[in-house]
Amino acid sequence: MIGITTKWKDRNYRIPADIILSLNQNVLTLQSEYISLWKIAEVGTEFKFTISHFNKPTGLVSKNPHLTYVDLEYQKLVEDESWQLQMRLEEFRRLEAILKSEGVI
Repeated sequence: MIGITTKWKDRNYRIPADIILSLNQNVLTLQSEYISLWKIAEVGTEFKFTISHFNKPTGLVSKNPHLTYVDLEYQKLVEDESWQLQMRLEEFRRLEAILKSEGVI
């Protein structure tokens, strides 16, 4: 089968399906059925993606929780009450702008 290969923290991943790389403010996520990575974005973080042929993909994250990587700094950030309030305020402002543009409010 053909897919994407990448490596993170000395673990090789073979991904035969969609993969999403997202940078939202200072949070970096890499998501698919075969990898789940959450971390604080840092200058110099690198990923190398290669289109490859392989016989078997990495196991599914849903059946192999050890394939999930959550950065300790990200975990601390998510648990921080002021950060949670900031995220809620940003979501409120985003939804408020939509409702105003639609003439609902």
